Amino acid sequence: MHYGQVARSTALLYYYLTTVDEEVANIWPQPSYKLGKILFLVSRYANIGRIALDIPSLPLYITTTLKSCNAVNRAFQTFVVIGVNFPEAILWIIIYALLGGRPRHLVILLGVYLAFTIPIQVLQGMAFSLEDAVPLTQLQTEMGYLCSWWSGTRSEQLYIYVTYLSFARTILFMTVAVATIVVRFRKQQNALLRVITREGGLYYLSACALNFFNGLSKLSPPVIPDSYHIINHLRLIFIPVLADRLLLKMQYTDGLGTRADMSTLIFEPRGEDVQESVDVRFVEDTNSTDSKS
Repeated sequence: MHYGQVARSTALLYYYLTTVDEEVANIWPQPSYKLGKILFLVSRYANIGRIALDIPSLPLYITTTLKSCNAVNRAFQTFVVIGVNFPEAILWIIIYALLGGRPRHLVILLGVYLAFTIPIQVLQGMAFSLEDAVPLTQLQTEMGYLCSWWSGTRSEQLYIYVTYLSFARTILFMTVAVATIVVRFRKQQNALLRVITREGGLYYLSACALNFFNGLSKLSPPVIPDSYHIINHLRLIFIPVLADRLLLKMQYTDGLGTRADMSTLIFEPRGEDVQESVDVRFVEDTNSTDSKS
């Protein structure tokens, strides 16, 4: 289990370290109130915090107190909630943008997302409240562990409910995403759609597949046996990375009106985007005047 945990954390941290230049160049110049910047930074640094607080669960051959174990576990669970939900929210925001960014779409998508997310977080919070640090056994001490927790069967039952709700949310998201792309954009070739189909299509399909198979592996009984939690490790690596890449790619869409629309929703237009928009309007106005003459 620890091999998968270390590999997962190392891979994700490596990605974040090797893309700092893209973050600085594309995200930092954005106004602090822009939704894209908030989602990007919170998702990225919450997952970095999750990685840091996951280290004490490894055999470190040092000692600590039960109070410290509980404090670290509470902080870790907080970062897990943020690090998992924000990348998921990014994918829902992309659907909102594809639907044209209309207020009613935001209300519907936000309502659906919260209808699943709030119960999931309440149940997870109830399950987490049942976890408590207990003294290490002799074997755990010799193996170098810092902490050990007890939760009981009630906590396991709550996590099963969470699994079913998360699985239902994944199915719904897949349905909405595919329906939006197929029905709304089947005869269109705008730039945002090209990003979704060429770049984001891989991200969307990968994210949906990982969530889907992870849900199958956690059902009771599991449809897909996954004793070593390989699917969950892959999900915790790739979902944040895919959401991260999709936000970055969206800033490079081209085509009339697309960048302006997306910038209004998520990002501030870059300098060249604004100039291009002005040039396009000037050309259109000139052509319109010539045709009238």
